Amino acid sequence: MKTKILVTVLALAVALSSLGWLETGKPRGHVESNTHNISTGHFNDGDVLPSTTTSIATLYGTAHNGGYSQAGADSIGIVYTIYACWDRNGNGNIDAGDEPIGQTTLTTNCADTDAVLNVASTATFLPSGYVKIGNELIKYYGTTGTTLLTNSNGSTPLGYTVSGAGSTVANGNYYLRGSSGGYPFYVLALGNCTIWYSTVRNLWMLSTYLAGPSLYSASTITGTWSVEAFGTSPAPTVTVLSGSPPEPPGYPTRGMNETTATSHSAGDAVVAVNAWDCVYRVVCDGSPYHAIGWNASTPTADDGTEGNLLQAGPITVEYGKHYLFKIRVADGTGNTNTEVGGMDVFHTFGPASYITMPPPNSTFTAQGLANNAVLSLRVNALPF
Repeated sequence: MKTKILVTVLALAVALSSLGWLETGKPRGHVESNTHNISTGHFNDGDVLPSTTTSIATLYGTAHNGGYSQAGADSIGIVYTIYACWDRNGNGNIDAGDEPIGQTTLTTNCADTDAVLNVASTATFLPSGYVKIGNELIKYYGTTGTTLLTNSNGSTPLGYTVSGAGSTVANGNYYLRGSSGGYPFYVLALGNCTIWYSTVRNLWMLSTYLAGPSLYSASTITGTWSVEAFGTSPAPTVTVLSGSPPEPPGYPTRGMNETTATSHSAGDAVVAVNAWDCVYRVVCDGSPYHAIGWNASTPTADDGTEGNLLQAGPITVEYGKHYLFKIRVADGTGNTNTEVGGMDVFHTFGPASYITMPPPNSTFTAQGLANNAVLSLRVNALPF
């Protein structure tokens, strides 16, 4: 009887080894491709894209925690998130040299749901970016002289549409909503800033197109809306709505990433920071998106078949910017690829999030990241 059991177990082990593996520990993933071919999106660190590039449609890598089949790999609850950070000084790293200089204080108390932060001055702040108040990371999309403007829920349709550019609206806060070439998007227009969010591209982007003639005054916008920044054909159909655009699911502007939205008091410090922004998230449940690279050779390897991580559509990029991307992979039991000694050490701002390229080095080890879990790309400022 023992011999028959042993033979059965060995036969089962051989059968399973031909299908892959199942690991209940730390999931794996990478964004720097093992096969370099820039023309097909198999990027390596240091690749420079033409200045005409406005989006990345393919980004090859892996995100998985094993499995005996594609269906099995998709049943583990894999969710992967791609974060982007702007290397402002262009040295190829994310470090203290990329931190902005803005600093001010709150002039009124703010609740954890407030979309407008009243501050003493925004004179030293970038037109859009990130701030830290206490332990909370907050993303803002525009400024007035004494406010930082974040996102909020709720809107009321005004009941009229424009096709392409060219319709005039009265004073007030508005945003545009519509679809363009199959991509739904929002446009937030505040003062001289026009900002859009595409639910497919999963990224807010600051545009240089003017929403109106007034500078930094969200309450006095009068002018002609422009949607030329999308560069799409056919021209988008856009609905004008009042208020602020609803917060996109999974991408909060208050309590971003690893932080929690909380209330703050007048006098609290408001400090501008650089941050890794969540630009892409995929739930790999098989309907329709899949875990990638599950057929790795061993439970500790990440050498399975690479695939396009941008399963839900492209990521928008801007020319003249140096980006670093990193991937975070989580499974249904709460394990992540950003664990060290069983503890998640995921950070998106501050010194704990700094990355020194190229790996391997202590910054990767401290953040639990594999050498190929971070990718450095530059969109060239001049045409090739």
